[in-house]
Amino acid sequence: MGWLRRLGSTVVGKRLERTLDEEMRFHVDERTDEYVRAGMTREEARRAALRRFGNVTLAKERARDVDTVRWLADLGRDVRYAIRALRKSPEFALAAVLSLALGIGANAAVFSLVNTVLLRALPVPEAGRLVAMSGAGFNGGSTWTYAIWNEVRQRAHLFDGALACSDPQRFTLTQPGGETQTVDALFVSGDFFKTLGVPPLIGRTFAPADDVRGREPVAIISNGLWRTHFGGAANILGTPVVVEGVPFTIIGVTPPEFFGVEVGRTFDVAIPINAEPLIRGRDSRLDRRGSSFLQIMLRLKPGQSIDAGTRALRGEQPRIRALAMPEDWPAHFQQQFLKELLTLVPAGAGSSGLRQQYGRPLVIILAVTVVVLLIACANIANLMLARTIGRQHELSVRRALGATRWRVARQLVVESLVLAGAGAAVGLSIAVWASRAIAAQVSTSITRVFLDLSLDWRVTAFTAAVTMATVLLFGVAPAFRASRMEPIDAMKQRGDGGGRSNLSSGLVVAQVALSLVLVAAAGLFIRTFERLAHVPLGFDRDRVLVVNVNVARVRADAADRILLYRRLIDTVAAVSGVAHAAASLVTPVGGNALIDVVNPAGVEPTVKLFDAPGRPGDRTALVNLVTPGWFATYGTAIHSGRDIDEKDTQNAPPVVLVNETFARRFFPNRDALGERFGGLTPPGERPVQKTIVGVVGDSVYASLRDAVPPTMYVPLAQARSWAPSDVSIGVRSSAGSPVRLAPAVAAALKTVDRDVTFSFRALADQVDASIVRERLVAILSAFFGVLALLLAGVGLYGVTAYTVGRRRLEMGIRTALGARPADILRLVAVRICVLVALGILMGGVVSLWASRFVAALLYGLEPRDLTTLGAAAAVLAAVGIAAAWLPAWRASRVDAAEVLRNV
Repeated sequence: MGWLRRLGSTVVGKRLERTLDEEMRFHVDERTDEYVRAGMTREEARRAALRRFGNVTLAKERARDVDTVRWLADLGRDVRYAIRALRKSPEFALAAVLSLALGIGANAAVFSLVNTVLLRALPVPEAGRLVAMSGAGFNGGSTWTYAIWNEVRQRAHLFDGALACSDPQRFTLTQPGGETQTVDALFVSGDFFKTLGVPPLIGRTFAPADDVRGREPVAIISNGLWRTHFGGAANILGTPVVVEGVPFTIIGVTPPEFFGVEVGRTFDVAIPINAEPLIRGRDSRLDRRGSSFLQIMLRLKPGQSIDAGTRALRGEQPRIRALAMPEDWPAHFQQQFLKELLTLVPAGAGSSGLRQQYGRPLVIILAVTVVVLLIACANIANLMLARTIGRQHELSVRRALGATRWRVARQLVVESLVLAGAGAAVGLSIAVWASRAIAAQVSTSITRVFLDLSLDWRVTAFTAAVTMATVLLFGVAPAFRASRMEPIDAMKQRGDGGGRSNLSSGLVVAQVALSLVLVAAAGLFIRTFERLAHVPLGFDRDRVLVVNVNVARVRADAADRILLYRRLIDTVAAVSGVAHAAASLVTPVGGNALIDVVNPAGVEPTVKLFDAPGRPGDRTALVNLVTPGWFATYGTAIHSGRDIDEKDTQNAPPVVLVNETFARRFFPNRDALGERFGGLTPPGERPVQKTIVGVVGDSVYASLRDAVPPTMYVPLAQARSWAPSDVSIGVRSSAGSPVRLAPAVAAALKTVDRDVTFSFRALADQVDASIVRERLVAILSAFFGVLALLLAGVGLYGVTAYTVGRRRLEMGIRTALGARPADILRLVAVRICVLVALGILMGGVVSLWASRFVAALLYGLEPRDLTTLGAAAAVLAAVGIAAAWLPAWRASRVDAAEVLRNV
C-alpha cells in the first residue's frame, strides 16, 4: 500500500513539506550540537554542519521523490504556476476561455442532440435484442394492421417476446375533479411492458388478460403526468380517469426515464389495444384489415441473430399474410399483399420520424461546430504565439537556470490544458442550455417533441476528447516555439519573430478559408429557407383556423354524421367574425390524404397498391373529401366550372373537382370539364364514374419541397356508405388573426352536441411546422457563420497589429526617408489583402468540394451556387478589410522622430 501513502503525500503537499523541513532541521541541529560539544562556537558549528550535510534543497528533492508521485507533484506545480501566469493576463485568459467555451459548448450541445436522436439506446434492459418488423408496404412497412399483429402475437414463442403499440394519439382526459386536458395516449399490447423489460414505479403493468375485448378498461399513466397533474399522489392506484368519455382505472405508473419506443415522442397514458373500440366505436380499426396503425417489435432470444429471426418469421409469413389479408381489396392488390416480405430490422434505439427528418442536418451542424472550434483554436494559437514572444525573457531565464526544453514546453502545454479545462467547464454549462434551446425550436404547436438531453458517458467522453484536441490544436505550436528559446535570448530586447509571423499568417489564411466555408453554407441554408417560405401554396395560410373535430362518441350512422357535420358548419359560420366555414377530411400541408386510382378509360389499371401519387406514368391521385364552400374558406381559386354545392348529395350523380395538375396529367391537350373517370371498386360494389365539374388551383398537401400531385376533391356527402369520424372544419376570419375566433367557435360547437370533441390549430402554424427543420438549420448556420466572421475578423486584426508593431522601426525609417502615409497604408494593406485572397481561394475550393454533402438539404439551389459563394467571399473580404483597417491606419500615422528616438 506504499503507493497510497505516496499518493496521499502528493495530494497533501503542505504537510509533506513541513515534515521534510522538520527532518532536515533535526539533522542539521544534531550535527551543530555535536560540533558545539567539540569546542566550536554556535555560528561556526552551524556553518560546519551545513557544509557537512550538503545541499538541503537537493536532499529535500530526493526525499520528496521517495515519498510522492513525482509526475503528479510536478503537474500540480505546473498547474499552480499556469494559474498564476494567466492571472497576470486576465484579458488574454478571458478571451481564450470564452472562445473555447463557445466552441466546445457548441460541439457538446449539438453532439448531445446527435447522441439522443441517433445513437442512444432505449432506456430498457438489453435494448440490443429489440427488433422491429418491417416490410415494403404502405408507410415503408413501419405500421401494421391489428390482424397482422394478432397472427404475430400467436407466434411470439419464436422469439423472446412480442409487442405492439400505436403512435401517440391526442385524446381528452378528464380527472375525477372534472378538469380536462389534452394528453398523448398509446394503445399498447398486453405484453408491451414485459417484453421491453420496463417495471412499474407504482402498481403493476399490463398483463395479456388486460388486452382482451370486454375486460374492465385499465390504464397506466406516465411519471410526468402522475407528478404534474396528480401531484405524485401515493394513492393513485385505483383512481378513475375518463379518456374520450370512456372511464379507465389507473393500475400503474411508469418509471421517470421511460418515454416509450419512439425517440422524440412521449406519452401520458397507455391503454390496451383492445380498448380501442371503446373510444373509437364504429370507427374502430381493429376489424378493418386494411387499416395500419400499429408498430410491431420483437425481442430476440439470447444468441438469436436478426437473420435467424427473419428466417423464423418468414417461415410463418404465408399463414400470417393469408389469415390477415383484407377481404375487400381487389384481387391484384391481394396478390401483392401476400407477396410482400416480412423483415426484421434493429430497433434497440427505438423508432423515430425525428431521426429520419433530422439525422443528416444534425450531422452537418455538428461538422459546422467543429469548423467553428478549429477557427477559435487558430485564434487562440495566434494569441499564445504572441504571448510566448512577449514572455521570451522569462522563458530564456528559465532555460539559463537549468530548465530543459521539455520542461519549458510542458509548462506551456499545461497552461493550454488549464485554458481548455476552464473553457470546457463553461462550455458544458452553455451546452446544457443550448441543447435545450435547439430542441425547443424543433418542437412546435403541431408536433410536441420530447428529448432526454441528460449527460451520459458518450457526451462526457466526446467533450473530453474535444477538449484534449483543442490543447493539441492551439497549444503545441506555442510550446514548440518556447522550447526553441536559448539562454542567450534572455540578453535580447526582442526576438525577430519571423517564424511566429509566418505561422500566424498561415493560421489567418486557414481561418479565412474555414470561415468562407461556413458563411457560404449559411447562405445556402438561408436561401433554401427563404425559397421554401415563399413557395406558392395555393391557399391563404394567414386567415384560416383549423378545428379538428371528432364525432366518434356521437351515436350516428353515416347519413346522420353528414347531417351533424352540416349543423356544426352552419353553427360555426354564424359566429361573429367568421367569413366562411367548411369541412374536409384533410387539410393542406397536413401530410395525409386518401389515394385512388384514376381510370379515364373505364378499365381498372394494374398499379402497385403502395405507389405514391405523382410518379411519371403513375395513375394514382390524392383524394380529399370536402363540403360546399371549402375553396372559398381556404382561398383556393376555382379556374373553371363550379364549386360543390348542397345538391351534390348521396343520391345525386357523382361529381368531382380536380386540380390543374390532375387535368394536365390525365386529360392533356383538352378541357377536363365534363370528363368522366372511374377508380378503385371494392368487391361487391358497382363501379362508379365521376364527372369533373370544376378545375381548381394546385395546393400543397404534403411537403413544400415536392411537386404538387394530382388531386381530386369529392363531396363529403357522396362518400358512399362511409363517413369519417374525424374531419377538419376550416374557419376563415373576416378580418384579423383567426386564432381570436377559437373561444367563440368552441362555445358554438358545444351547443350542437356535447359529445363532440375538438382541438384548434392555426393553418399558418401548420405551414410553419412543415419547414421547421429548414428554419432551424438556417438559424444555426447563420449564427455559426456570424461567429466565424467575428473570429476571422479578430484573427486578421491581431496579425495586422502584431505585424505593424514588429515593423514599427522599419516604418519609421521609411517615413523619415520620405514615404507618405498612403505608402505605409498600402504596404500594410497589400499584405492583408494577400492573406485574405489566399484564404478565400482555399475556402472557395473547399466549399465547392463540400457542397455535395448538403445538397439533400437544399431547395431551388444548386449546391455549387456561385452567386452564394461570391456573396460570401465579398462579405468575408469586407470583414477582413474592416478588421485590418485600424492597425494599418495607425501604422500610416507613425511618428518617425519618436520611433528613431526610442531605438
